[in-house]
Amino acid sequence: MKMNHALVYNLYGIIFFASMYYLLAQSEVEEHFVGLGKTSTVLDFIYFSTAIQGTIGGFGDVRPQTQTAKFVVSVQQLFVIVGLSRLTHIY
Repeated sequence: MKMNHALVYNLYGIIFFASMYYLLAQSEVEEHFVGLGKTSTVLDFIYFSTAIQGTIGGFGDVRPQTQTAKFVVSVQQLFVIVGLSRLTHIY
């Protein structure tokens, strides 16, 4: 994977998962996150997605609290690992 492909891969991942976090935060059923909710801005969701994409974890100010949210965060982390392994030709 070339460097520009890696950048596009990561940007798409950040935007896709920020959208997923937004949809989860709009849920009427339960609060999926501590620090993200219905009044959060688009930048808040991009910030959280970028924190997950750039590290394995976050900064602690926003965190998942339901099984559904934890699953989506885990999928994003696997997305990062697969992308890095493709970038470094591990698999």
